[in-house]
Amino acid sequence: MRVVVMGVAGCGKSSVAEAVAARLGLPCIEGD
Repeated sequence: MRVVVMGVAGCGKSSVAEAVAARLGLPCIEGD
């Protein structure tokens, strides 16, 4: 499964991505 979180700088993408990954038991990979 791939989940992509997109948005402007400072909107909380990393926080949301980490929470979703933890909830689903998946790794969180950031690609700045």
